[in-house]
Amino acid sequence: MIETGNHIAQLSDGRLRRLYAGKLAELLESVIDGKAPWVLHTVEWGVTSCHLSSPEPAQVFR
Repeated sequence: MIETGNHIAQLSDGRLRRLYAGKLAELLESVIDGKAPWVLHTVEWGVTSCHLSSPEPAQVFR
């Protein structure tokens, strides 16, 4: 998933970047809600696992 996000972030066309980022966000939300036909490995992402300086969750833009 991280690599997919990286590929999306590298798109030069901002419209396409937003479009595909939104599609990825929808897909991940369906996984979280248990509606996708597959699941991600059980890994809890957070400040300690990602070495982030802020405890605030990332914003999702649609």
